[in-house]
Amino acid sequence: MIAAIAELLAAGEADGSIRPGLDPDDVLMLMSSVWRVPEGGQAERLLDLVVAGLRADKADEPGVSGP
Repeated sequence: MIAAIAELLAAGEADGSIRPGLDPDDVLMLMSSVWRVPEGGQAERLLDLVVAGLRADKADEPGVSGP
């Protein structure tokens, strides 16, 4: 699982969609917190925060808000 996350992070860093320097172990732990929240509005908000934390800063692009 860690190797797959590392590969995804590396691909995202390479194309500029994921911020650099993220640790795959930390990302797995963060994702596990989302899995533990019951389905519903709170889970969606938590997932939005997780994704925003992983994204590279795109605030300079029109129509896209940064993390």
